[in-house]
Amino acid sequence: MCLRNGLVNKEHKVEPNSGLGQAITYMRTHWGKLTRFLHVPGAPIDNNLCNAARSITKVVAIWQV
Repeated sequence: MCLRNGLVNKEHKVEPNSGLGQAITYMRTHWGKLTRFLHVPGAPIDNNLCNAARSITKVVAIWQV
């Protein structure tokens, strides 16, 4: 929670429309989804498997056209 608390504490010092301000707002809004993998032991940190499956689906769809 240190990252979250640190950025939220600095939020009032940053212009909301700046890149950092938007990043802090995004992080605050989506914190639960961004950290969900922490609640599943052994969950992969990346989504390479999902991206590979999406790529294969796109190739098959293009090939069928």
